[in-house]
Amino acid sequence: MTDLQQPKDQAAEGKMQLMQRLQKAIPDAGKEELARLLQLEIKHAPQKSDKKEEATLSPSGLEDSRPKQSIPANLSYPPKIKEVPFLYHHGYELKDVSSALTTPPQNYTKAKPFDGAIPSTLGEEIYPELLTPWQKIWPVLHSIFSEDKKTKRLDENKIIKKAIKQQPLKKIPWQKKTFWPQQIVLVADFSPHLAPYFKDYFAVAKKMQDWFKDRLHLVICTDSEDQSFIYRDQRYDEFPIQGENLYILYLGDLGFLDRQGIRSARYYFLGQTLFRRNARIEALLTVNPRDFDPSLSRYYNFYHWDSTLITPARAIQTKTHVSLQQTKDLLSALSLAFEVTPAMVRRMRIHLGFTVSVEGLVFQEGALQGNILSYQWASEEIRKTYNDKLDELVVSQDGRDELWEIIEVFESRLPIELQIEQRHKIGRPLIKEQKDFLWNLVKSSNQETLNESEEMVFGWIERMAARSGKEIWQDGVAELYYCYWKKKQPKCIPDGIDLTKMPEYIGEPEDYQAVSIRLEQGKLFFSTKGKTQNTISEFPVFMAKSTSEIVVISSGCNEIKKETLPLNGVITLPDDLNKIIIHTGKESHETRAMICPPWASAIGRDRYGLFTEITVKDVRFVMRWMPPGNFMMGSPEDEPERYSDEGPQHSVKIKEGFWLAETACTQELWTAVMGNNPSRFKDDLQNPVERVDREEILVFMETINSFVPDLSVLLPSEAQWEYGCRAGTTTPFWFGDQLSVEKANYDGEEPYNDGLKGESRGKTVPVKSFERNPWGLYQMHGNVWELCQDFWHDSYDGAPDDGRVWEGGDKRIFVYRGGSWISDGRNLRSACRRHWLIANVHYGFRLALGPGKHVM
Repeated sequence: MTDLQQPKDQAAEGKMQLMQRLQKAIPDAGKEELARLLQLEIKHAPQKSDKKEEATLSPSGLEDSRPKQSIPANLSYPPKIKEVPFLYHHGYELKDVSSALTTPPQNYTKAKPFDGAIPSTLGEEIYPELLTPWQKIWPVLHSIFSEDKKTKRLDENKIIKKAIKQQPLKKIPWQKKTFWPQQIVLVADFSPHLAPYFKDYFAVAKKMQDWFKDRLHLVICTDSEDQSFIYRDQRYDEFPIQGENLYILYLGDLGFLDRQGIRSARYYFLGQTLFRRNARIEALLTVNPRDFDPSLSRYYNFYHWDSTLITPARAIQTKTHVSLQQTKDLLSALSLAFEVTPAMVRRMRIHLGFTVSVEGLVFQEGALQGNILSYQWASEEIRKTYNDKLDELVVSQDGRDELWEIIEVFESRLPIELQIEQRHKIGRPLIKEQKDFLWNLVKSSNQETLNESEEMVFGWIERMAARSGKEIWQDGVAELYYCYWKKKQPKCIPDGIDLTKMPEYIGEPEDYQAVSIRLEQGKLFFSTKGKTQNTISEFPVFMAKSTSEIVVISSGCNEIKKETLPLNGVITLPDDLNKIIIHTGKESHETRAMICPPWASAIGRDRYGLFTEITVKDVRFVMRWMPPGNFMMGSPEDEPERYSDEGPQHSVKIKEGFWLAETACTQELWTAVMGNNPSRFKDDLQNPVERVDREEILVFMETINSFVPDLSVLLPSEAQWEYGCRAGTTTPFWFGDQLSVEKANYDGEEPYNDGLKGESRGKTVPVKSFERNPWGLYQMHGNVWELCQDFWHDSYDGAPDDGRVWEGGDKRIFVYRGGSWISDGRNLRSACRRHWLIANVHYGFRLALGPGKHVM
């Protein structure tokens, strides 16, 4: 049974109406063939166990760039779908073109390239100043806990004074002495949200312990939400000290800064319990009185603890939420900083005159992430949101300068490269030390003297570009990005970078511009204004100049049309287009027109790119086109949980595209080809086949190739597999830095768990159970390890840089990629590579085709 998808735009809706008319006019025509002819999306009815996914042939305004052909009245059905052409990026070639050097700036000529490792030192940690010095805290504690009591000794001074004045004694004057409680309990709240005040609490606890010694009982509350305590190195789930008439000093917030009110409720019931035991609780609160909860005043005596003072206070009945607004304003002020520390927060808060509550609230907004020593912005978008509101907080440049002076104090604790990035983001000029380091880095990158450090530097500049907005790229920072662009050729150019201004001494003539392409209604549109809407994802942004050439070749008579490339113009394509070749002067890009290959039963394009459908004994599977390009293979040295065999990270240029199956080989396909099913988990034929070794897979590929004319499937090379897995991404997984059982089939254990709770499935699942990556590939992470064509090498030393199969290696063991249902998160990373010999229940494979196996 075949269902047509609902049209998503007017063009598709028009095709749907035409489809209905053709069905009435030609009743004998098959619905599926009509849909393919009109390039409407087809959804095949799923198997019983596969209700979520479908094989599709997708409509798009991009799949056929030529004018639509008219349908002859005598056209037989089913139609010859091989006559429908599709444009695709076939390959590219770099040319060795040198350009005359212009005079470099003085900063560049004076720079000295690094010899070996790049120096980078961290400054000393800066801790928050104490809210109140001990000299001012002690009198408060004295007034709270000390009592004057009579002794059994006469007060001789009073007796002498009465005698001198010849006044009678009306009562015997006894001497008085200040007494402290025999035992004092100090409760310090070290809940995570109170991290800015930890040093203050610790300082008070240390001084009291020095003074009272064994008479002081120190109780640490590790989390006020679940009321867990530590007393004398033992952990307790309830208040650990029993007894009556306790004298208790509490340091914390009594949960008043918890927006959900859970912690405050916990302290209410704790206070109620201790009150019944005649406990006296004095609470020194690092909270604005406007944020106090009046209901706790029955059990606790409140003291407001802020900068330089501790004073008795009471809860204010009418709350104005002033602390919440001040928290947002403080984050706006901090948005000038790349990294935020509690010490910076305190100085900035005091400078702005905000309440002490703000320090605890600022780390609960979700804008910052980190530990008790340092925090980074959760995302560049969040930082920019607060930065955009900074003008509401400070109305003059002098105000911004004052904020920056506070942040600048903490700059030395950052690595120098992050100091540069921080100043770059907010438009602050670099100091001499930073300038010298940056230009030395530029010269090292341009002269190829970085060696092993190059990938670390380029990894940083790549992340910096990804985090950038539209800020002006300062001198030196821009040149470093040009060095990175020249070697890595990234597809996406960040805002603020103008490649037309790339200096010639780095290697690119000034008149080169970044050009993007758009295909529409048989026309090829060129633009130098960044990526245009509906740009085909398979085609890269490339550098061209006014003298670049475009060659258009027709298929019938090989007619050649050669002309200058219109940098901001359009070219009409011929009906019988064969290929397009663009010569930029430094590289050539080739785009071809493909009709359905003889080994495919259908061809189409959807939002993920070009794909073909192959039918073997009534079983269909899809191969997706992996466009040519380049990527960094392996993992950077700072990637958490990496293995040493994932390096050195190196650039790989895939100069010619290839096909890769969108799923691992299913049990259904294996059974259709081989007549058996060796898998353990046979509850669903859409599960991947497993427990197959390399020799069996080679027999399978030979058999399937014999079934389908001109088919020549094989295993992907290790480089091809990672290229398809990453799909243009650089994070540990194609979907980001975090992993959960909602994103992949694995054992659900750390590392890389993003906090989503879930249980391991304990088996394989259907191959289309999770979201596909940007190039349309399913489950490149988890489910089953996938065999590659390469034999094992212990590292990437000497690895080919063109994506081909790496010859040699240890022929006893084979490379597997992607992790499995039984793997932990570490083994699911895009760069992870393992090796095994014996087939098992978590080993499978994915088919590849080409390059060169896409002939018309």
